[in-house]
Amino acid sequence: MKFTFKTGIYLVVATTIATLVAIGGAYQLSVTERVGQAKAEAQSQRIIAELEELVSAKEAAESATLNYLVSRSDQELEQLRRAEASCEIKIAHLAEFVAGNAEQQRRVVVLDLAAKAMTVLQREAIRLRQQQGMAAGVSFISTPAYLERGREIDRLVDAMRREEHNLAIER
Repeated sequence: MKFTFKTGIYLVVATTIATLVAIGGAYQLSVTERVGQAKAEAQSQRIIAELEELVSAKEAAESATLNYLVSRSDQELEQLRRAEASCEIKIAHLAEFVAGNAEQQRRVVVLDLAAKAMTVLQREAIRLRQQQGMAAGVSFISTPAYLERGREIDRLVDAMRREEHNLAIER
């Protein structure tokens, strides 16, 4: 088989086109992968931000409870209700954000149960304050059950943060 100059030019052009297509395909895969990583990182940052807002709302509820036990102010009760509502919203957002991660979904369910249990305990402290006085309310919030519920929420939030951190390292 004899190659002519024209055939040689066609082979060079075909090889160049094939190389450009391969480079373009590899570049597209790289860009697609990076876009996916950027989306995953943004999602992770949203989860961490929601966790921080949840911690803030939890602390606001705790503060309002303590303030009510001392002052018995209706304003503190309103603040407590707003903080409780904020906690519920933050947990609902977290549930949406972690929809693709079964372990994080499990943690959100447990976190929701723990937050609801803490709400019940805070309301019980308020009821005791209203019916039996400040000493009864303060005594109640010093019980191991009350304190452990708060620590449980903190542990769950920390576990979720660690998971997001580990996912970021994997990416």
